[in-house]
Amino acid sequence: MRIVFIFLFLILFTGIRAQELTRSGHFKRTVEENFQINHLLTERFNQERLIGIFNGFILLPLDCEAPSVKLRIINSSGNEVYSHVFRQVINLILSSNKKYCAFSDGKMIHYLDLSSFSLKSFSGSTVFAVGENGEAAFYNDENQTIQTEKFSIEVNERIYKMAFLKDQIIFISKKCVLKLDNEKVIPVFCLEEGRMFDLFVDEDNLFVSVKTEVPGGFLFESFKSIDLVAFNFIERQFFPRTASVQKKGDSTFSTHLNQSATGEIIRDPLNYNLDTVYQPIGNSYGEIQFYGNPPYLHPGVDLLGYHLQDVYAIKKGFVKAIITTADTFHWRIAISNVNTPDTSIGYLYAHLDQQTIPFAVDDSVEAGDIIGQLVNFPVQGFVHCHFARIVDSGALWSGGWWTLENPLSSMINFFDTVPPQFEKTIGNDAFAFRDASGFYLSPDSLYGQIKIISKVHDIINSPWKVDVNTIRYNLSSLSVPSVLLLDSFAYEYNFYTDVYPGGSYYPMVLSTLYSGDSTCFSDGDYNIRDFFHIVTNSDGNDTLDGNDSLQFFNTANFPDGSYIFRIIASDPSGNSSMDSMVVRFKNNINNVDNVHQLESVVVYPNPSKDGKFTIQILNNNHQEEYEIYNTLGEKVFSGKIDEGINRFYIYLPAKGFYFLRMLSGGKDAIRKMIVY
Repeated sequence: MRIVFIFLFLILFTGIRAQELTRSGHFKRTVEENFQINHLLTERFNQERLIGIFNGFILLPLDCEAPSVKLRIINSSGNEVYSHVFRQVINLILSSNKKYCAFSDGKMIHYLDLSSFSLKSFSGSTVFAVGENGEAAFYNDENQTIQTEKFSIEVNERIYKMAFLKDQIIFISKKCVLKLDNEKVIPVFCLEEGRMFDLFVDEDNLFVSVKTEVPGGFLFESFKSIDLVAFNFIERQFFPRTASVQKKGDSTFSTHLNQSATGEIIRDPLNYNLDTVYQPIGNSYGEIQFYGNPPYLHPGVDLLGYHLQDVYAIKKGFVKAIITTADTFHWRIAISNVNTPDTSIGYLYAHLDQQTIPFAVDDSVEAGDIIGQLVNFPVQGFVHCHFARIVDSGALWSGGWWTLENPLSSMINFFDTVPPQFEKTIGNDAFAFRDASGFYLSPDSLYGQIKIISKVHDIINSPWKVDVNTIRYNLSSLSVPSVLLLDSFAYEYNFYTDVYPGGSYYPMVLSTLYSGDSTCFSDGDYNIRDFFHIVTNSDGNDTLDGNDSLQFFNTANFPDGSYIFRIIASDPSGNSSMDSMVVRFKNNINNVDNVHQLESVVVYPNPSKDGKFTIQILNNNHQEEYEIYNTLGEKVFSGKIDEGINRFYIYLPAKGFYFLRMLSGGKDAIRKMIVY
């Protein structure tokens, strides 16, 4: 037993030799953390990733989809010695002595001295290196230069990776290993076939791997050099391009909406080859996330899976980025549909094990290719692929993309049969009602302009509560519940989200969609899922903008009386559910309870195909007044009818629902009008 213990101890503290090649062409990195210290601090910092440095740890939050990231440094005792908020922390690397680190924030490259905490920044790509004395070296893709703090050198080919070998800068292009010598770029090892894939420095040894496309997959070969002259072959690995699983059929039937502004129909990247998948979802598109400050919108969907599950490309494309936003658990690959430096649409697959990704930037990918496997995510029950449709521009992408649309709406083999579920919003009340000053009103005494709030969630083939996809609402009088006085679209979770760029857009969307006061506080993390939707924050169209948050439901547009207010929530598969509540308006306006007893006003044809209506007043013994409202409660027409006139005409050019309100014989008459 003692021999076995010593052997395991040596494995943990000496790690795996770097020259060993994974089947996907990467070198197995040395295990670098001190496991004993890491274990002691894990419980205390359980929401952060610990990265060992020479005198402590760098801490990054486990959830790194937010528009800003706080990087912290603690000493070996766990006391914080440094803290700074960055836009993002992308592809963080350490110098070989772990005294310096470097990372990108999507726009700039930052070099941080881990002793003095001095920071220097440069404009460049996500390809950079840091030396043992804090030397900065990076590739600027915009002007195709290798840069240091002292000089800049043009290169005529794209650079993919770089490292310091002692004091010498080594980097790889697609075909060559190169070095800098007297400010000159010198090739030291070039290929006739294939491409350079991985680059790794271990003490005084340089290791490179080469990728060659062969029938059925990729062939990876590794080489070692101690003098940058001779490169000796080490080993060879074969990676099958696709898995041997059930072949997908030609069926295009699905219960979901299959609607996409891009017109793209896609498949589940975790179950690409299956025709029917009840894919479990852990977080929905645009859902509020609150893992500390600030809250943000979830920029994609989390497809739950299992450790080392294959992830498939759902569309042919070209690799634009392979980056991580928080070390081991957050590696991601971004694949554009087309190979262009201009703006293009593509797909993001995140939370992959970096050592299983068989592609490099600029590689072409076929639909159905295995692009990696899921990493063993540290939150129990939440191994997942963060999947999103994204848009960006540039020859390389650095993480500053936007996400667009809910991909579940156009996923052809995704099935879900359970509709959203409503919860009580306040006490036993289905909904909550808040006035312009933030004061909550009693549902039996509503007046003026109000916000209407509903708490509702969805369950998509998993135990995790997620948010819904669309919300709409309607109103009818309690006396005649079958006649809708208002039928309005609220919003759909199908909008752009600006994850990494930050800015003013996402706070506006958050405050429009979600209530965030102490009474109805929206929250979303691994323990709490409370979604309080302000359903009346909408101007009725499908675009979310600053005008929506200014909207109210105006109770004064309707006579006093009892009404039924209904809210309908739907998921991406088209499953819907409804909740309702009886409310009473009190604005000292003629009572609605007698409105529909009046038979003296007739509207025809109704519905109208061309928008032309005839309004007939059966007994017009005095001057009449009329108003016509759209479903937003906006007045679109008004006028007066002189005594004795029994018929007049209205033309409504836009399709939709309208409401005629007429004061006839001292009573309000409300008639629904439809243009189709």
